[in-house]
Amino acid sequence: MVKGRLYGYLVIGSMSLMLAGIVTSSINCATNQQKSTSLSEDDKRIQEEAKAVQEERDAQDSRMEEEDRGRSARIEEESREEARRMEEETTRKADEERAMVQEEESRLQEEAHMAQAERDAIDQRIMEEEAEQEESRAAGVEHTVERGENLWRISSYGETYDNPFMWPLIYKENVDQINDPDLIYPGQVLNIDKDFSGSDSEYAIRHAKTRGPWSLNDGADRYWE
Repeated sequence: MVKGRLYGYLVIGSMSLMLAGIVTSSINCATNQQKSTSLSEDDKRIQEEAKAVQEERDAQDSRMEEEDRGRSARIEEESREEARRMEEETTRKADEERAMVQEEESRLQEEAHMAQAERDAIDQRIMEEEAEQEESRAAGVEHTVERGENLWRISSYGETYDNPFMWPLIYKENVDQINDPDLIYPGQVLNIDKDFSGSDSEYAIRHAKTRGPWSLNDGADRYWE
């Protein structure tokens, strides 16, 4: 009977041990499963966080690339604008210089035309004066003697010879009415010869400066020799 009880105790003890083992194993399995589930959730969370970080990094890289492209586009546009501005400035300066050169050329041409016109006018006046002098020389002029005049003074007038030493020309031209070249009378009309040669002028001046004694009896031919 005692053996029977012992055997019963052993069976109960064995069953208790087995049951405890089963419970322990179940608990361990549940714990491991819980731990496995927890690890899976952590991994998933970590992966999601890593993915979020990567997405943020990718977004940041994209923004930086976009900013770089925008910056490059602005720099390129500014460079093109600066090139256009410089080209326009160069063109403007070239146009201004060209206009200044054209204006200067026009001014010089105008001055040249004016100078040529002035030269032409001077040449025309000279030709007219020479023509008048030639006409006057060919036609001769007359001079009416006034009180106080003599051949020296008459010869010094601008309308005659403008040289007092040329008075012998007046005497030679009017020898028919002048007996004494030192003695003329108011009212006498004297011919002024304008058509004389250079040798006549030289001889008259030399004679006026070096004439010797002369008298009425010598006559005009003697006086002029």
